[in-house]
Amino acid sequence: MKFRLTFKGVGSLSDGVSYTETAIRDIDGDGLPDLIIFDGQAAYHLP
Repeated sequence: MKFRLTFKGVGSLSDGVSYTETAIRDIDGDGLPDLIIFDGQAAYHLP
């Protein structure tokens, strides 16, 4: 009796980097601090 043992494998590996940067500055000139959030793709301004 003959038989064959075969192993097959499937896998995946992923890696990602995510960061958020925050700054407080007066960017609209009203003398009050504004919150600026940059998430790596877009900047958001919160007065």
